[in-house]
Amino acid sequence: MSAEWYYMKRRWLGGTRQVGPLSESDLLHEIDHGVIGPDTLLLSSKTKNRWVKMEQVAPAFKRWRHLHPTPKSTSPPREQAAPPEPPPIASPNTHLGQNQSPAS
Repeated sequence: MSAEWYYMKRRWLGGTRQVGPLSESDLLHEIDHGVIGPDTLLLSSKTKNRWVKMEQVAPAFKRWRHLHPTPKSTSPPREQAAPPEPPPIASPNTHLGQNQSPAS
């Protein structure tokens, strides 16, 4: 006999609610359709009746990763360009880029 599963579902306006019991096939269906993700808390006799993240349930997480692969980057990460140098501070003898000689 398969285990009964429960999961915590986030509510639209905050908070969570417990959903279940679900059969293992129903649980896999929820994983397949993205309802349950790696951070979703699960509970069953297979988790020793403790709430654990789905990513800690190896068969469930393996299935999720198979159906939701992470994109692989082919290029190395780019370094951020340094911000541009600020313009020089004008001296008192400079007016709009033209040097003026002080009056003698």
